[in-house]
Amino acid sequence: MTSISDMYPSFFQVGHRRKLLLLLISVVCFLIGLVMVTEGGLYIFLLFDYYACSGIPLLVFAICESVCIGWIYGARRLYDNIEDMIGYRPWPLIQYCWLYITPTVCIILDFRR
Repeated sequence: MTSISDMYPSFFQVGHRRKLLLLLISVVCFLIGLVMVTEGGLYIFLLFDYYACSGIPLLVFAICESVCIGWIYGARRLYDNIEDMIGYRPWPLIQYCWLYITPTVCIILDFRR
């Protein structure tokens, strides 16, 4: 919801539009969940589970995210941003995790399947 309302702040900050967006998202999620608790909903749940939120897609998203953070945006720049946000420098190993450890572990786990 926040990402949608942040894309068009001038539209969603007027009146009750942000609340209507929240209502719409809540109703859609409720209806999807309602379908999944019906008699045939197990099959739909398995489709969501297999293709949308676990296994290979989740590992691919983790690889893409860590590559974007570590190499495209820059691990040093993100490290400096975190220092600005929390007020102190976190443990420097985090930079190496973004650059090397997390993508490597995710790729290894991805090819094990």
